[in-house]
Formats: sequence, structure tokens, C-alpha cells
Amino acid sequence: MVERALWLLAAVAGDWGGEWGAREAGPPHQGAKSLMVVPR
Repeated sequence: MVERALWLLAAVAGDWGGEWGAREAGPPHQGAKSLMVVPR
């Protein structure tokens, strides 16, 4: 499921000319976080 969600995020960012990324969440959180920036 995670791979599919990341693929979808990459596809949307690519179609809209945006950027996306993922990295480890900082304290006090655990796991990972993702972000996407798309132009208006």
C-alpha cells in the first residue's frame, strides 16, 4: 500500500510540475513524513 501511495504522489507531482519528498520524522514523532509542493 505504501509503495502505491508514493507512486501516486510522484505521478501527481510530475503531472502538475511540482516536487515531492519523504524523510524520517523528527522527534517526538516516529516513522516517516512526506510532502508535496505544486504550483498554483
